[in-house]
Amino acid sequence: MFASFDLEEVGLCGSRHFVASSAAKELRALTGVIALECIGSGRDVVICKEVVGAKSDPVLVESLLCAGRKLGHRILLESFDWFNADHVPFSELGISTAEVCSFNSENYKGGPAPNVNVAHSNLDVPESVRPDTLKIVGEVLLQFLNDL
Repeated sequence: MFASFDLEEVGLCGSRHFVASSAAKELRALTGVIALECIGSGRDVVICKEVVGAKSDPVLVESLLCAGRKLGHRILLESFDWFNADHVPFSELGISTAEVCSFNSENYKGGPAPNVNVAHSNLDVPESVRPDTLKIVGEVLLQFLNDL
């Protein structure tokens, strides 16, 4: 299943509504949720070990990292205590989750530096999207699926 949610920044409204309105049986059939956050907004591909409200499933994280290693892609592993993401409502149900995002890592030690974040800023325009990062994430996800 592929899904997209809105109103993340104002309380995960879209993903919380989806989880609340979906039948528990349908959601329990999910073997995992991989959330993609701001892909292409920076050069570094990152798997989030945890964000506010959710810890990523270690097996899912290692599977994604393994897929990246097979392809020779550098993928960072970070924890963030200053943002949450749309996979949180799924994690709260006990579904295995992981978050993949992209940014420029030197700008994010301890939180985002002002005026350097492409996503959610006036720089968030098609010209700022990094095709190389999109390609890496796509290749890693395809490898991950093939490995399943």
